[in-house]
Amino acid sequence: MAHPHGWRIVTLAWLGAARNHRTPAAPPWPAHLGHNSEEDLDTINEWIYQAYRDRSLGEYRQSFQRMGDTAAALSEQELNEATARLRATHDLAWGAVKMPRS
Repeated sequence: MAHPHGWRIVTLAWLGAARNHRTPAAPPWPAHLGHNSEEDLDTINEWIYQAYRDRSLGEYRQSFQRMGDTAAALSEQELNEATARLRATHDLAWGAVKMPRS
């Protein structure tokens, strides 16, 4: 649960920035780690595990709910822009949020 939670935090920052038309905050891991090498990605994933492994199930559920709520609040254009920006800057770490519209 720690691993998806850590990446969800990054995705939430990007979606929130898109909603507010701002630049997202830097990811929570050490700044010297990049996003585009397998070695850095392995180190980031280990950092995420160590940072979030002791969270409660309730915290994981809350972050998942926040991500869904944040994505649902975006227009389709804002969501597409946020995911394009995330993809461009996190080549190996890319993860997309696709929320159904009701």
